[in-house]
Amino acid sequence: MCLMMVVSLAGVGGCNQYDVNEVLMGMDEISLTVKGNQVFVFDADACQYAYNYGRNEYRTMTDDASGYFVLRTHEKPSYKGQEFVADLTYTYGDKVKSQTGQTFRIEKVDEQRGMVWLWCKSRSIGLVIRLF
Repeated sequence: MCLMMVVSLAGVGGCNQYDVNEVLMGMDEISLTVKGNQVFVFDADACQYAYNYGRNEYRTMTDDASGYFVLRTHEKPSYKGQEFVADLTYTYGDKVKSQTGQTFRIEKVDEQRGMVWLWCKSRSIGLVIRLF
């Protein structure tokens, strides 16, 4: 019995324990999730979002700018299955984190709401953004 428990726990610590379906696909609002932790969730009463066409940059932040994420894509996200390189900067607690040159894949598109679900498998980063 103890041996089975050790063997079972050994499988949990694999290379990528974060599943896109568990981490990302259940989100219904603009958000950022890193390694299973919700880092940012959009609240219409306390947040805002914007898009810079010249930089292909999606920005989402709290009204007081204490929490935010900025995604700068090298091409415009548009269809399910599309992969592209992007740079991500975000707040995590009182720190600012950056991930540059990361490959994201579009996992889901909601054309009615203009929403796109993005997944970076290598860093276990999930994003839901609104397209403009």
